[in-house]
Amino acid sequence: MRVVFQLILISFLLVFAQEIQAQVTIVKSTEAVQDASGQNFLLHHVAKGENLYRISLAYGVSSDILIKTNPEAAQGLKVGQTLKIPIPQSEMPQTKVTKIAPDGFSYHQVLKGETMFAVLKKYQLTLGDLQRYNPDLTDQLKLNQWILIPSQQKIQQDNLLNKWGELEEYTLRNKDNYYRLHKKFSLSQEDLEEINPELKSSGLKKGLVIKVPKLNSFEGVADTLVTTGPTVKEEKLAEEIIVKNEKPNQRLKCNPQVSNRTYKIGIMVPLFTELNSQIQIENSYLIKRSEEYKSFKFIEFYQGAKLALDSLKQLGLKAEIYVWDTKFDKQTVDSIIKIPIFKELDLVIGPFHSSNSSQVLAAAAKYNIHCVDLFDDLDAASFGAKTFFVKTSEIRNYYALGKYIQDSLPNYRISIIHNGSDAEIQRLKNLKKALYASNLRIDTSRVYIYNYKNAGFTNLMNSLDAKKINVVFNLVENEATISNFLRQLNLKKKEFSIMVMGIEKSWSKFTTLELNYLNDLHYTFSTDFNVDYEDSLLVKSFDDHFYKTYKKTPPKMGYLGYDVTWFFGHALLYFGQDFDKCINEVQAKTMHTAFDFKPISAGVFQNYYTNVVQYDNYQKLLKSYKPSHAR
Repeated sequence: MRVVFQLILISFLLVFAQEIQAQVTIVKSTEAVQDASGQNFLLHHVAKGENLYRISLAYGVSSDILIKTNPEAAQGLKVGQTLKIPIPQSEMPQTKVTKIAPDGFSYHQVLKGETMFAVLKKYQLTLGDLQRYNPDLTDQLKLNQWILIPSQQKIQQDNLLNKWGELEEYTLRNKDNYYRLHKKFSLSQEDLEEINPELKSSGLKKGLVIKVPKLNSFEGVADTLVTTGPTVKEEKLAEEIIVKNEKPNQRLKCNPQVSNRTYKIGIMVPLFTELNSQIQIENSYLIKRSEEYKSFKFIEFYQGAKLALDSLKQLGLKAEIYVWDTKFDKQTVDSIIKIPIFKELDLVIGPFHSSNSSQVLAAAAKYNIHCVDLFDDLDAASFGAKTFFVKTSEIRNYYALGKYIQDSLPNYRISIIHNGSDAEIQRLKNLKKALYASNLRIDTSRVYIYNYKNAGFTNLMNSLDAKKINVVFNLVENEATISNFLRQLNLKKKEFSIMVMGIEKSWSKFTTLELNYLNDLHYTFSTDFNVDYEDSLLVKSFDDHFYKTYKKTPPKMGYLGYDVTWFFGHALLYFGQDFDKCINEVQAKTMHTAFDFKPISAGVFQNYYTNVVQYDNYQKLLKSYKPSHAR
């Protein structure tokens, strides 16, 4: 019995000695870290034989605190597991400290001589990306300074959240296409692919779960999708729907607030004041229509602009307005941009003619003035000004028609006919560039080109397909030829489904085309200008105001003058001198089109929004599109 007791005692002492030895071998870590809140930790890597109790004794921290700091430790420890040991600042070892970043981030500690450019290059980020998560960060870095580095995935997630708000899942149904989803969620194909990048490769498939903005998750002022007219089957070729040219709901990225500053706005408009003496009103036989005087066209622009300025004043905009008569004259424009007050402008609208644009844009760039160009379609990269081109390009107009084909006409055949002139060949190049854009995914094997001179008209007519929607682009410039072409196509309307397409800039000059033909052939065109005269909330009230003020109904230039001044006046009022950084957050409803500005070079923006309009039952029905990727 005594021997058994001795053996038990020896075994106990051996086990106790092993535990004492294990306790002695726990070496305290000197690997220091700090989390985003400033809490300090030592990182202990669990070795064989160590347990929570012994580790707590080694560091003088209770087991409860260790489990609270490392919840996974409650399930037991594993060899190699890392524990965070909380310690006060006074006990931090004199070694290099690593910071623990939140999920989606890492930390960078500035090295000796390291510049902001080097940091941005290393992580492939912009200064805006870093300042977004490091509000006090400047380009003057200090040695050992900590910078929170967001991952690309984190940036993308936060961008989506800021733009679209909270997202929810939606399961695609059998007949869902981009056009239906646009109607349901007010999201274009580009919007859906931005939120769900996998759609770029997979496309829309029944059963696929995608993410869409959750209803009522947006903040700020919101525009809505408006439809009018009776509901009809979506398969109908000319659907009776008018989609207002307003942007989908968006979470504001900028913080709008009314400024008390007085802004200086210049309007450079060709008023031809020297011709006023030619206006005859004494003799009724000599009175001409206003459009016969070339100055009246632009006077009407100013009249619309003045109404917008009056309304902006009521909202709180303080502005000094300078109106200069450019006379379409280079010397006159040169003299205007040399006036001392010109250098102090915050915004200049004009000068209305491409021959004067380079002068004004160069001066605006020199004095850091925001410039609104109304009629030019230029590659303005060389000017480097804060310039906004209101007019959309020919390529983008064609792109919008291609997008309509892609979204709404799955069973199409595209025919293009031209007469071989230089202008028509250039237009053909622009049309092909738009239709063949990779993100449109137009099937190029279904695109056929015919030269009118080489029996193209006959070949086109003989190739019409009774099983497809025959989309026809006529690029011929001769009005008589086009008129005959439409008449011949109209004779085929009972045998074939035909849709004629074009851009308003090219077709608006034709005055003898039969409206019956355009209606029966579902003439569909893209345009920078389309006013919904049934809009009682905005258009009708503007019409009444314009008529009461000027004793006439507003012409096209009146709408343009109001819209441009109203939009950019809002930009100044709510976002100040740096409104170019927030240009697509401007919540100002317009009448003749919407504005969706995209940067085409540093400081230069162009409107990408295009209205697609279709004749149906002798009415023009709007199908608004934003061709965001066509250049």
